[in-house]
Amino acid sequence: MTDLVIDLRYNGGGLLRVADTMMDLLAGRTASGEPSYKIQVNDQHPEYNDDEDNWGFFDELSDTFSPSRIAFITSVQQPLPVS
Repeated sequence: MTDLVIDLRYNGGGLLRVADTMMDLLAGRTASGEPSYKIQVNDQHPEYNDDEDNWGFFDELSDTFSPSRIAFITSVQQPLPVS
């Protein structure tokens, strides 16, 4: 695989573990153990920002890929129709 297209149009969010796995696949084996993300909560609960569990770290996966190009397709969030 040389190119990767990630289509996030009309994506209202998703599971953190899916994004975490995608980052692990793209980072390859060299990033294993390095920080990959930090969860930061809003100003109403600043006490949660110091939690060590807020950090994610790259895992070493047996299968990874390194595309030469990555494209993200996005859109403006539109409300879903109410029935």
